[in-house]
Amino acid sequence: MRVLFTIFLLFGFAYSDEIQRIENIAKDISKLRLESEKCKEELKSSKGLMEENRELQVRVQKLEKLVKKQEILLKTKENNQKNLFIYSNKCEEESPFPELMMKDEYKKETSNRNEIITFKASAFRLKTDSVIYDAANGKKIDLWEKGTSFTSNSMMDGWIKISGYFVKRKWKKAQKEMWVKSAQTIKR
Repeated sequence: MRVLFTIFLLFGFAYSDEIQRIENIAKDISKLRLESEKCKEELKSSKGLMEENRELQVRVQKLEKLVKKQEILLKTKENNQKNLFIYSNKCEEESPFPELMMKDEYKKETSNRNEIITFKASAFRLKTDSVIYDAANGKKIDLWEKGTSFTSNSMMDGWIKISGYFVKRKWKKAQKEMWVKSAQTIKR
């Protein structure tokens, strides 16, 4: 029995190193698999970065071409301006014609910008939704829809005074002073 025990003990020691070695190999294989997976992920991300890098390089090349075109365009414009300046100076120096002046009778003095001009009463229509004001350049008092019809017989510096308006196809006289920008109206 002692002999048997010693044989088992010797076999245990002899094969324990083998078992330990196999366990170490298994651990190494699992570590290598993890490292391999990490490397594959890094490779995928680097491929993505390489593709992004290529796209950026293409964009940079396009932008560089655009900059070159713009520089050429700028140089040609500068040259044209220089040539035009030189040409205009030559023309001024060489012009045999005197400077033209308008006759005094045709010179129109700028009228007072706040002067109200009256005319024959006419119907108007709004081109767009428009704000109605209490005076020219005054406060906003209402908003009228596109297509609203009204009448007027006076205007002032880009403004039309509303003298009356239509409600259900009936004309109604304006009870208070109302103005609209003339650019938003059409004469009917």
